[in-house]
Amino acid sequence: MDTSEEARRPLVMVVDDDPSMRYLARVTLEQEGCLVRDAESGHSALSLLNDVKPDIILLDVTMPGMDGFAFCEKLRAMPEMQRVPVLMMTGFEDTDAIRRAYRVGATDFITKPINWLVLGYRIHYMLRASRTLEELIRSESRNTALINAMPDSMLRVARDGTILALRGSGDSIFAVSPNSGKGQRVCEVLPSP
Repeated sequence: MDTSEEARRPLVMVVDDDPSMRYLARVTLEQEGCLVRDAESGHSALSLLNDVKPDIILLDVTMPGMDGFAFCEKLRAMPEMQRVPVLMMTGFEDTDAIRRAYRVGATDFITKPINWLVLGYRIHYMLRASRTLEELIRSESRNTALINAMPDSMLRVARDGTILALRGSGDSIFAVSPNSGKGQRVCEVLPSP
C-alpha cells in the first residue's frame, strides 16, 4: 500500500484484553478502510501512544490491571490526547458505568455484544465529528490571530447591547479594559458625548 494512501486512512486503536474482540474489531475496521493498532491492556496502550497518535480509540471498560476508566483518565491528562475521540465498550447496561465513562472523558459508549456493522458507521461518524471540531478550532485560532493583529478597537455585542467580547488598541475609545468590559452594556463603556 502507498504510504500517502495509508496516511489518509484513519488510525483506530483497539484496547481490549479479549483477543477475539480485538480480532473482530480489526477485521471490521479494516474493511471500513481504517488502519488498526491494538493493545491487550491499558498499560500496553499507554506505551503504544509513545509511537502512534490514533484518530480514535475503541476501549473496553473491563480489563485486568488498568481498566478502561483509568486508561481514559490517564489519556485525558495528556495534552495531545485530550480531543481524541474515545468509544468505550462494555457488556454492562449499567447507567452508573455509562455515567462514569462520560465523566472520565469518553466521547461515546457502546454495549456488547457489538453490532459490527453499526460499529463501522459509528466510528466514521465520530471521526467526521472530530475532524469538524479540529477544523473549527483551527478556524477560531486564525480568526483570533487576525483580530488581535488589527490596530482598531472591536466589539462583539449581543442583541440586547451586552458586550460579549471587547478588543481595544492602546488608544482605545472605550472607558474600560478589554477584560473588564465583558458583560457590560455598550452605553456603559463608550465615553459620554
